[in-house]
Amino acid sequence: MKCKPSIAFDAMSGSAREVTAARTSSGTYLRNRSHGCASRTPQQAEVRRIFRQLSASWRQLTGQQIMAWNTVAETQSGRRVLGQAAQITGANLYQRLNFWVVRCGGTPLSTPPELKGVVAPPRASLYISDTMIRLGLSSVRQSGLKVVLMATAPQSRGITTSAGRGAIIYGPTDPISGYVNLTPEYTARYGAPDAARPQIFARLFLVNPATGERSSEISLNAALIPRPTGKLALNLSADDDTHGTVSPAGTTYYDYNETVRIEATPAEGYVFYRWSDYMPMNPRTMMMRSDQTIRAIFGEDRFFEVKTFVSPTGTGTVTGAGSYHFGEEACVIAEPADGYRFVQWNDGDTEPERYFDVTQDVELTATFEPDEP
Repeated sequence: MKCKPSIAFDAMSGSAREVTAARTSSGTYLRNRSHGCASRTPQQAEVRRIFRQLSASWRQLTGQQIMAWNTVAETQSGRRVLGQAAQITGANLYQRLNFWVVRCGGTPLSTPPELKGVVAPPRASLYISDTMIRLGLSSVRQSGLKVVLMATAPQSRGITTSAGRGAIIYGPTDPISGYVNLTPEYTARYGAPDAARPQIFARLFLVNPATGERSSEISLNAALIPRPTGKLALNLSADDDTHGTVSPAGTTYYDYNETVRIEATPAEGYVFYRWSDYMPMNPRTMMMRSDQTIRAIFGEDRFFEVKTFVSPTGTGTVTGAGSYHFGEEACVIAEPADGYRFVQWNDGDTEPERYFDVTQDVELTATFEPDEP
C-alpha cells in the first residue's frame, strides 16, 4: 500500500519500531508490524530508543497541544519539513522535528517551534589517503547549527551503495571551518578503506538543535588515493597577477606528508577572498598527499550594493538590502504578508532566508503567492 510521508521514511533516521520503510522507483511504502526484530547496531538501537521516547511523549500531550501541531503541519513551512508539499499530520511533524532535538541532546518540544528553515550547508569535500579520512568544510553561515555527516562502509569500485543507508560518522556537533580528521570514528565503525574497497559515499547536512529543522544535503564521495612515490608538486598562483601575489609562487616540490605554509598578499585596492578549493584561511598550512593546483582569489577593495524587491508589490517584505564590502556576508530574508507564502527568488532559489558573500552588485526579487486556503 502506498502511503503518505512519515518520519519512518527519513532514510537517515532508519526505521522506527514495528515500522519499516522502503523506496522504489514508483513511490515509498510502509510495512507495519515487523515484529520488532533486534537492533543490529548501537546506532539502530539509539534510533529506536528515540522513537519510543517520542511515541510516549506524544501520548502525553494535551488536546490543545496536539491541535497546535496539526495546525502547523498544514502550513507551508510545516509541509516543507519533509522536503515536499505533501500533506503530513501533526504526529509526523512532531516526530521529525523532535528526533533531531533529542539527538542533539535536548528534550522533546511539546509545542511546535517557529519554522524558518535552515540554509543549505557550505561547500564540503571528502579526502581519503592511506593514513587519513578527512572532511573539509567552509564556514557555516548561520550560528547555533549542528553539522552531521553520514557515510557508508567502504565500497568496491563500480558499486554505489546509497549514502542514505550510511551511519552517522560525525556529529551532531558544532561546525568547524577547515579540516576534520574522521579516521578514528570511521575506522572504529567500518574499518579502513583498502585497494579492494576504496570508495566512500557520504552526505552532509545542518541541523537546528532548537527546532529540529534540517537543511538540504551535500552528497560527497571519495576514493582511496594510493601513496605516491617521488616528489609531489604544488602549483600556487593568483587568479590575476595584478590583484595580488602568493607564496611560494609557481611550482614547488615536497615529500609525501610534508607540511607547507601558503600565503596570499593582495595588491593595493584589492582584498583576499578565498582559495580556489574554497578554504578561506590566509595564511594556511596544508599537508602534501597528492599533487595540488591552487589559486588565490582576490577582489576589489570597495563596496557593492545589494538591492531587493517584492513581486507582486504588497505581498511581503524583504530585509537585508544595503552596501557591503567585497567578501562581506549578506543575509536576505523574505517574509510573506498575511495570506501569502514565499515562492522563490528571481534566480530560482527557494530558501526564504539565504546567506552569500557579496562579490558584485546584486538584485534579488522575492516572489510571493496567495497561501492555500
